[in-house]
Amino acid sequence: MALTLDPRKLEGVSSNHASHSNRIHPAVEEEEGNGSLGRRVLYDPIQKVATVVNSALDEVAHTINQSFEPVKQKGEEAISYAEKFLNSTNYEVTFTKTDFFWTCISIASFLFDMGSDISTACFLYWDHDTKWWFSLTVAFIVVPNVFINCFSLYWFWNDSQGDPEVSTARNFNIKKRVFSKTYWILRVCLHCIFFGPVVRYIDILYYGAKWQTQSKSQTHNNPIHGPYCEDKHKKNKDVDYSYLLVKEQRDSAMLDFIHSMIQDAPQLILQVYILAYRPTLQVKPANPTPRISDIHVSTALVQAISAVFSLISMSWSVTSYIAALRVYCTDKPNMSMGAMILMFLWRTFTIAARIIVFALFATVHSAILLYAALGHWVLMVFWIFLQKTQFCNEHSERSIKEFLYNMVVGGIYIFTFLNVKETPSRYKMTLYYMIQLAEDVALGVLWFIDKETQALTLWYHIPALPAIYGSFFLGIFFMCLYYKFAHPTKGRDVLNSEESKASFLN
Repeated sequence: MALTLDPRKLEGVSSNHASHSNRIHPAVEEEEGNGSLGRRVLYDPIQKVATVVNSALDEVAHTINQSFEPVKQKGEEAISYAEKFLNSTNYEVTFTKTDFFWTCISIASFLFDMGSDISTACFLYWDHDTKWWFSLTVAFIVVPNVFINCFSLYWFWNDSQGDPEVSTARNFNIKKRVFSKTYWILRVCLHCIFFGPVVRYIDILYYGAKWQTQSKSQTHNNPIHGPYCEDKHKKNKDVDYSYLLVKEQRDSAMLDFIHSMIQDAPQLILQVYILAYRPTLQVKPANPTPRISDIHVSTALVQAISAVFSLISMSWSVTSYIAALRVYCTDKPNMSMGAMILMFLWRTFTIAARIIVFALFATVHSAILLYAALGHWVLMVFWIFLQKTQFCNEHSERSIKEFLYNMVVGGIYIFTFLNVKETPSRYKMTLYYMIQLAEDVALGVLWFIDKETQALTLWYHIPALPAIYGSFFLGIFFMCLYYKFAHPTKGRDVLNSEESKASFLN
């Protein structure tokens, strides 16, 4: 007997089973309904709290962003200012407030330096047993100033004859200037009292103001430029003050540089030497119990002030000279304020280390120091000669002038480095400072272990060497900062670029 299933019956069974299975006990259904309601009762407040918290956090974040927006803007402005402070892309002849400030700094540096040297000479004259040092101090004041002021007057006279120097890159347009008798009398008198450098700084301020007026007048009178637009203002112009400004900046910087090397350097060594040597006289067996009055604190204080101003003058003269050359050369961007500050600090600390070690070593072996300095000078002159500089005349054979120039720069190399030829200076500078460090270490150690030095109970015997080498490496640190962040990227600091063939002997 075959078993047959009626589909209609199966459908009815399945539907009945489904309806039966869907029927839930009322108690269970009520329990499940109460659980769902409980979950909704718990979930809704949490969701509301989370929404409120999220809204509050968003509001706080928005408020914080608004609050820190000015700080962010100030930070961006500070970064932008730092970049402008350290880097310069300006190639134009300008005379800004910064240039005015630096010129005033140069005037103040000269006056304070001269005043401190004269004050030192007076105090040494009033002291007993210091007449020899007084004579040397006066000689280091008078002789360099006579030389520099005569040199400055000669350059003024040369300018009055019509300057043959023409800068094709700058396209300066200048006619022969006529100087009155009053002009000459006033300048000669000021040079006779050793104020020649100040006269030139005043000229810079005057030419800078005139150039500002002239440039504004040119823009106002001839706002349209073109190949067929005649600049009547330029055509009728008697003097190009931009040329006079740039030339005076270069000449003043060069004179100040020479002045610092022939006056400030020997004066600085002399005064530091006296400061280091006089205490040795107080503690020698001949005078074992010195009185405070014998030490002459006032004179020592004036000498220290004079030494500081001489050091500042030396460092600033190198910095301003290199900056002036960059203004004069068209293919090199001008130095920024940050670059000048870093270079000034670099020169100050390296020169200070050199001066101190020279002065200390001279207290025990002055004759040997002279031989060491002479040997360094000969080595540097030979090195400069091998570089085949062409400072005096680029198109002729090496002349007596060129050799004298090499000798002068060799003297500068006793204290600091200058790149004398248009070539990368990294390896030359590294070699120079390695030689200087070796010399400073040798002189310092020989002074420290000297029997006479060890026999004297000098207060500076222990801290002297750390101060010397710390100053040297601090200067190298500022030099690295200068080349890393502030060195103009379009050129190099050089002493004799093609546009700056202004010989010391012109």
